[in-house]
Amino acid sequence: RTHGHDIRLTVKEAAILKLLCCSDGQPVDRQILMQQVWGSVVPATVHRLEMHIHRLRQKIERDPRRPDLLVTLSGGYQLGQAPN
Repeated sequence: RTHGHDIRLTVKEAAILKLLCCSDGQPVDRQILMQQVWGSVVPATVHRLEMHIHRLRQKIERDPRRPDLLVTLSGGYQLGQAPN
């Protein structure tokens, strides 16, 4: 649930959020996300990860162009604080 609405996540989106939630607020490197979410079965690319991040932001951010919850950092991503 976000912003008072139920949202549906894909398996990959849920896996990305789970990894970010388990990182105790620390940034997670793109390579680690790709390895943990896609594993070695399907080769992941940075572009594929960024597409999933983009779609996830469309679902959870108030303004996806200015993300507060799913923040991009140098080399990776981090969960931020929800705005008041």
